[in-house]
Amino acid sequence: MVLRRCHYIVVSDASEDPEYSFSDLGEALRKIRIDFGISIEFDRMNIYPRSQIDALKTAGKKGHSCAVGRIRYSAVDADLNGQRAPDGIIIYIKPACYGDEPRDICAYFKRNEGFPHESTSNQFFSESQFESYRVLGLYTMQNLCNYSVKDFPDFIEEIQKHLTVDSQSS
Repeated sequence: MVLRRCHYIVVSDASEDPEYSFSDLGEALRKIRIDFGISIEFDRMNIYPRSQIDALKTAGKKGHSCAVGRIRYSAVDADLNGQRAPDGIIIYIKPACYGDEPRDICAYFKRNEGFPHESTSNQFFSESQFESYRVLGLYTMQNLCNYSVKDFPDFIEEIQKHLTVDSQSS
């Protein structure tokens, strides 16, 4: 998608990553920079692991399930008039639980230490496990879209508003 200079890219990272090291994201960003010379920069990654939830609540901060980044096409592309190409926007979504999810998700989260980053080696999910992942995904996207999305640019704008409001209240 970067090679094609897509202006908007949405990435959903559901890899097993309980400590939120973002290693798959880091590897992809490194390959894009090496192969195409294009850097992708994120201002903040306010996506936190289970081990930091209590500290977040104590500090009055809120964790997120996404981050917005800039795809720096302008660093490598220019048109015939020397004008820089517009940068792109990447929305990075990662499953996270902070305690404000629906009750059944919170209950599953408390009973299953690996959720939402259980190993993908076992492809036979139980009914409660499958439903917990499904509802967490639905809940995440409903919060990001805020029920008022008309088109994709509006989706991006809503996510940026959501992140800005939450960051200012933290």
